[in-house]
Amino acid sequence: MDFSRSGYLCFSYDEAEFPSGPYDYYRSFPILRFQIGTTSENVNLDWYPSEYLYLEKKGRYCVAIDIQPGNEMIIGGTLMRQHNFIFDVDN
Repeated sequence: MDFSRSGYLCFSYDEAEFPSGPYDYYRSFPILRFQIGTTSENVNLDWYPSEYLYLEKKGRYCVAIDIQPGNEMIIGGTLMRQHNFIFDVDN
């Protein structure tokens, strides 16, 4: 793990350890599960490592979460990949 960039969590990636590409590297990370909705209707949303990790530079993948001061995190559009979201602005 590498916290050298403030607000970002990054991990080293060794191409020699994963010669056939990042697939096995992704499999070494957990699937993050979020429960979204109201108490009467909850939906589980799985966020896979191939979606939440991005190649920042050669040999380094970072988690696509911007950690803010305090207890806040910003999760962007990478969470929406492979899913359909409907934003009901009126309700």
